[in-house]
Amino acid sequence: MSKSVRARKDRRDARYWDDQRRNTQSLGCSRCPELPLCGGLYTSSGAFDCLSYCCGTPGTCTTVCPRNVSFVTRVREVSGFDLYQISPASTLQFPRLPSSVPLIYAKGKRTKRFAPEVAAVSLYQLVDRKEARCKFRSREDLCAYFGLDPSAAIIASGTAKDPVLERWWGLETSKRMAILRQLSQLGIAGITAPNFSVFSDVPRWDNFHDMKRIAICWREVLDAGIPGALHVNARARRDWERWAEFIKSHSEINAVAYEFATGALVRFSYHVDELCHLADRVGRPLKLVVRGAFTGLARLRKSYAIVTMVDSTTYMRTANRKFAVLRESGAIAWRDAPDRPEVDMDALMEHNHLTMLFATAEQKSLTMNSLG
Repeated sequence: MSKSVRARKDRRDARYWDDQRRNTQSLGCSRCPELPLCGGLYTSSGAFDCLSYCCGTPGTCTTVCPRNVSFVTRVREVSGFDLYQISPASTLQFPRLPSSVPLIYAKGKRTKRFAPEVAAVSLYQLVDRKEARCKFRSREDLCAYFGLDPSAAIIASGTAKDPVLERWWGLETSKRMAILRQLSQLGIAGITAPNFSVFSDVPRWDNFHDMKRIAICWREVLDAGIPGALHVNARARRDWERWAEFIKSHSEINAVAYEFATGALVRFSYHVDELCHLADRVGRPLKLVVRGAFTGLARLRKSYAIVTMVDSTTYMRTANRKFAVLRESGAIAWRDAPDRPEVDMDALMEHNHLTMLFATAEQKSLTMNSLG
């Protein structure tokens, strides 16, 4: 079963969700040697243990499962599942970001250079897939492609769909490191680690494997000289505890990342609560970079020193000639730009970005009159 199919199934079916408050531990978990790593299965699916989720087709399955013929190879490629095997790295401070950072996909129809304080781009758009190297030779080339002013700080978002993430992991370690060093030379200010999926309807070894891959890729970012935010994907309470233990033991971790745009939206409050618990367990100031989570920002700010939303909406709505209106409630309404179809795309992008920036800020001082 492919990861894309599993993702659709996982988002629909709450029977697979771990919940220790409502469910008892599966009977088979008590005799499993991985229990200290896993913490056990607490679901309403009626599974005897997580191997109940084995697809039964080891010859074609891509899941990391003891019944899969590639299991030993998959374990070796991450050198085991223990996060403590990741040794401490040099401390690089992740940049202090504003409340909202626009994610830019291309220059589009804009004619002027967009100059936000900070802009985000996809890590994988910076890679030439055929040549397995950085796509851009200079910062000017990069800024010209995305229509950004060179004065803007640029961070790279490692969040993507599974096929894109697997292509990144499929590169040799030396090639990933070479690309990251090239990005360092281009002045990339920070990178959020890849968000390898941690699904709820697979044997737990698949989760352990993807969590270890996240930690490995985060460490590679730091080794290349770029500040990195650790992506903390988790399925069960023990996963959240393991991430907290890892962060506590690595004082160089000063930023974490999370993505709400897909599966986490279905269990929004649960994921917001667990992120808050994570910060509280760590017990030191952390920055948080999220994709989505607009309505959860106020709650998250109670536990994190700085919370930033990487916002793809501004770019996409601008491309569709939509005009942002900030309501008194703090929500944003999107309306057709008044001068359609002859829209000044540069002015519209600036307006939409500023509106989102104020909407996500802790203190909303922008009035409807000042929006124009």
